[in-house]
Amino acid sequence: MNRPEKIFLISLALFFFAVPSVWPQTQPAPPRNAPQTRARQQTPGKENVLVGRISLVEGELLRYVPAEKDWVVAVKDSPFGFEDAIYSGEDGKAEFLLPNSTWLRIGPSTQVQMIALKPDATEIDVAAGTARFIDRSSKAVIKATTPFGYAVAEPGSAFDLYVGDESVEVIGIRGKVEFVHDVDGSRYEVIPGSMSILADAHQATAGEGKVDAEWDDWNATRDTMWSKSLETKGDSVKYLPEGISEEAGVLDQNGRWERVYYDGEYVDAWRPTEVEPDWEPYTEGRWTDYYGDYAWIPDEPFGYVTHHYGYWFWANDYWYWTPPVVSVGIGLPWWGIGFSWYPGRVGWCWSGVDVGWFPLLPWEPFYAYNWWGPRSFVIHNVGYIHVPFHRYRFANRAVVVPQARLFTTRNLAGARLAGISRGAAFQSNFRTIPTLGGAALANAGNRSLRYRFANANPTGVPGRAVTARVAGNSARFTQAQAGVTGASIRQGAASARLARPTTASIAAPRATNRLSGAVSGSGTATQARTLNSNPRSVRPGARGFAATPATRTGGRTAVQAGRRTGTGGASSQTRVGAQTGSAARSSSGAAVRRSGSTSGANRAGAAVGQASRQGSQAGRQQYQSRQGVSRQQLQRSQRGYGTAAQQGRVGQGRYGTSQTNRRSSGIQGASGYRQGASGYRQSAPQSGRSGGAQRSSRGGQGQESQGGRQGGGGGGGGGGGGFRGR
Repeated sequence: MNRPEKIFLISLALFFFAVPSVWPQTQPAPPRNAPQTRARQQTPGKENVLVGRISLVEGELLRYVPAEKDWVVAVKDSPFGFEDAIYSGEDGKAEFLLPNSTWLRIGPSTQVQMIALKPDATEIDVAAGTARFIDRSSKAVIKATTPFGYAVAEPGSAFDLYVGDESVEVIGIRGKVEFVHDVDGSRYEVIPGSMSILADAHQATAGEGKVDAEWDDWNATRDTMWSKSLETKGDSVKYLPEGISEEAGVLDQNGRWERVYYDGEYVDAWRPTEVEPDWEPYTEGRWTDYYGDYAWIPDEPFGYVTHHYGYWFWANDYWYWTPPVVSVGIGLPWWGIGFSWYPGRVGWCWSGVDVGWFPLLPWEPFYAYNWWGPRSFVIHNVGYIHVPFHRYRFANRAVVVPQARLFTTRNLAGARLAGISRGAAFQSNFRTIPTLGGAALANAGNRSLRYRFANANPTGVPGRAVTARVAGNSARFTQAQAGVTGASIRQGAASARLARPTTASIAAPRATNRLSGAVSGSGTATQARTLNSNPRSVRPGARGFAATPATRTGGRTAVQAGRRTGTGGASSQTRVGAQTGSAARSSSGAAVRRSGSTSGANRAGAAVGQASRQGSQAGRQQYQSRQGVSRQQLQRSQRGYGTAAQQGRVGQGRYGTSQTNRRSSGIQGASGYRQGASGYRQSAPQSGRSGGAQRSSRGGQGQESQGGRQGGGGGGGGGGGGFRGR
């Protein structure tokens, strides 16, 4: 039998086996919050569901639960999609990664809510607080709504929002950003490195365009972390689709890829190696109710991508994970599953007081109250579904726990029941069911606990102003999900009248902590605070973190090991203190000389800037020279750099307000160059360890090579220059 015939017969068999059979009184009615799936019961096959994740949580982060009209504590690797509403505590910060390569970070006392998430569009409401949007995509446009208007950003851009009680400020970091004022629909350009837009309920004016220094430093630290992570040269980058490519590093660190022969086919699959011998999928973590279906909240560092995309299978005495497949042509390989987010692609079984679950293969039916992606079946309020045990390959490998432990245990690995017979007795004692509900949860205790993401209670909950905004956004969620596209956002902004800011005086954004009964450390009620209380200018080419994702060919990443081109700063490929996370960078040759260092780096750097190609050679020479610099000299260089920065001079140039010295988790840097009218020159080389990369500035664009890099606009500190070409 040839391959096409085999695929046809398998597909025909799957069609008959996948059709759910109706069987009276074997499956309870849907949960009480099922009607909330109004907008999520989409027509199967039309559009894959996109859901982002919370990749970092500092302090307290809260998520609103519509079914309970209450707030729960959110944790790292919680989902962020649909109309999810988030509020950060007084000391909270968080980072959100979205699968269309648009990212969001929020600061303390910040309220955000997802409105729409499409392959070419992200719309998020920022009702209060501080937020930074980063568009790393090649096609997605960002729309950030506020009580005063909305900002629109194109691919490759980044901007800050400071949303106060009475005003908002939009600050461009890079790329094209515009603000449309609600009062009259006027559109204003936000120019990175120049003016910002300040607006209140009546008018809009130009601001100084300075970001908050502490907030900017925190973002620089995150940029540096991701730049290093995305520089991985491991195998995972070859197999992951663009939307989850940032997970390549964590997969390389925690497992390896193998060519596995399974069901008559060879499959490229990933196997975790940094786990216990008895590890199984969907054990290290917990279940939570997510819009009527159950989502897995993992504890493993690799858990999010491997439990929400692709599928698991058992072979050669190991569990293997296969990533989602980007479909080409008609259909998918019989062993593949399309790129879509699933809350937890498992089958369920129960017996008395116990409940269990097991991973599903791509052709096995996944039942849910929402349509999540290919090969899923939406449960409607009609009849009851009987699921034969024999349809599932791994049903007899189910993880079984007492119902009472299901929503009260932080990590269900320790709640697994041992000594369960896996033969015929298991099939006779356990009944397979489409999803949890009814008798399968009769002994689960307080069912409101199923909405928890952690075994912790909020220290405070947002007040009525917050929930009122959430309710208003949810009311327009259905329309937004159906109608929002990148084209519609662009068209809406372009139709607004382009205007110039007024000269009126508008107060800087000030925001009040909106947690009910919130008090400060002194025990007094919190007061409104200025969101941008420590302003600092945006450096030219600042935040040189990757503006676009990796270049891909045929669904796989084209890893360019040699040369990358781009704009806006030097590459953050520089490994600055990679082992300790701290480093020192000095662009001042004078500072190096003050420290007593007479290395060849000074002489090599002095010549940089005469021609583009000389930058690479000088960089290599400087790197070799730096290898001989002792730790003692480097420390003296750092101290000398601080003196030079304090004096305000770097070689022959001066520090501008946009190039001041800053410290971000031990990272020091400054641009330290001067650009003349007749061309450019670099006053002195950078000293300290910089991964062997000499930077030079020439206009706004440049190129970089393995030994030396030529970046546009000068290399920044803190963020680590520019990470381009990905």
